[in-house]
Parts: sequence; structure tokens; C-alpha cells
Amino acid sequence: MKKILFTSILLLVFGINPMFSEILTYHSVLESENSVRLNIDWDINKLTDSSIGYNSELAKAAIVLSREIYVSNDSLKNAVFELGFSDCWIDEKENNDISNPIVAFAYNKQEGINYFLVVIRGTGSFSDFLTDIRAVSDYFQSSMENTMERFRWYLKELLGLEEEKVKQERNIFFVTGHSMGAAVANLMSYSLEEFADKNDIFTYCFSCPSVGVENGEDVTNALNIISDNDPVPLVPLPVGRYGRDIVFSPESISRWIYGVITDRDLWDICGFSILNKWNNHRLDIYFTYVLSRALGMLDE
Repeated sequence: MKKILFTSILLLVFGINPMFSEILTYHSVLESENSVRLNIDWDINKLTDSSIGYNSELAKAAIVLSREIYVSNDSLKNAVFELGFSDCWIDEKENNDISNPIVAFAYNKQEGINYFLVVIRGTGSFSDFLTDIRAVSDYFQSSMENTMERFRWYLKELLGLEEEKVKQERNIFFVTGHSMGAAVANLMSYSLEEFADKNDIFTYCFSCPSVGVENGEDVTNALNIISDNDPVPLVPLPVGRYGRDIVFSPESISRWIYGVITDRDLWDICGFSILNKWNNHRLDIYFTYVLSRALGMLDE
């Protein structure tokens, strides 16, 4: 049974054994004081398995990282360090140039393998929103290229590693983001193949907009988790992404889990009306999907 702890009540409901590998904290998007302590069966060596296919433990880690980059540097770093990464650097300079999303990089090396973590933030402020609009004009390509350049800078200046030497070693990437961050992560799932085999690039994208590619299914390591009532994955036209779309309906996720996370009723937030449409873009909806699926509480 997957081990997950929301509150002491959940301990009773699921009969959870407190022996687990890692604890991550997810902070609700809504204006509540709720946070969720998420127990993950995790070891960084799990990333030596193939990246092809959905993995609930990786999805849990990805959704927490995608949320915590909105919350604070400390929240994100706590999650990063719990997952066994180090040397975390967060480039948070607000920049109205095309297009520099806030991004975090982290690194670890074990048994001759370089492990890299990339977390890209989506829309979290008005400045982010302006960046998103400008990024749409080129299907986020400039955002991705700038993010790749910052990764190269991180590699050389902060880690002191030579790019060409790194390319000769085994490199594993764990890449995630939400909204615009998901679009950049999606594009990076292809671009990072200059550093690693695609089986070593794990990409989890939440509410990923179109990145303008056709027939991107060959990038089988990219997973795009999408609510069918979320408008963002439908823009800009024509719609196309790398990898595989995993589409769910808010009707299929656990209302009870959503209530524990947010203190709100799911249909108050996610009701199927035009006025509520944007609420389906919230990470709380996606977090509920990830947990519902992990706990076998998804109504399919």
C-alpha cells in the first residue's frame, strides 16, 4: 500500500505504518492553512530505471516540486534535499525579456552517475503572466532555450563541470513544471537528449500548454498530465506536445482527498461552468489526481 499522510485522521483511515523513505510537504494553492505531508517510497537510484511509463512515486515528487517552487525557496529546497539532491540553485530574477521563467536546478553524483533536477515555475505573478503571453508567440521555444542556457551556466559556473566531459558520462534528468513551466519542461524533454538517452530523462508536466509540435509521440519519456476541463492545455493552436497525454476528468478524482487538501468542496472550485473553468488549472486539482491514482481511489 502506498504510504501517504495528510493528517492524524488519515493515519487512522489508512492504518499507515510510519516507516517510509521520504516525507515531502505540499502546500495548498487555495487560501487555507492546509499542507499535506506526503510519504514517498523514494530512492534517487529509482531514476536508474527506464523513464518510459507513469510512476506514482515520481509523479508525487514532481507535483510537490512543481507546487513548492511557487511557495518559497525554503519550501522547494526542503523538498529537493529530501529527494537526495544537493547544490540547489534557484534563479528567481524577475525578467520581462522573452522569456525567462523562474527555474531551479539541483545535482547529485552517485556511483559515477550524474543526477540532475530541473523544476520550472509557471504563472505565479502578473510578471509571470506577461512572460507567458509573450512566450506563447513562439510556442515557448525562447523560454526553453534560455532555460537551457542557464542550465549550461549552472553546470560550468556553479558545479565546475565541463559540458563535453559531462556528456561522456551517464546523466539522468528529472524535469517537471506546471503551466508555462510544464511547456518548458516538455520542450526540454527533447532538448536534453544531447546530454542523455531519453530513457534517462524523466519528464512530468502538469497542465502543459501546446508547444506546437506534431507527432511528438517519439519522445516517450514525457508525460503530460491534463485535466479535460482545464483550458490551458488547449492553447495556443494548433495543439501539440512531446510525449504522451494522460487525460483525466475532475469527476474521476476523490472529492474526499480534495477536501482534506483544501477544506473546500471540489465542485465549489471545479464546477463545470465558464466562471469556474480557470479553477481546473489549479495544482490542487492535479495533486488530487496524483493521490487518487496512487491510492486506487480514481473512478475510471
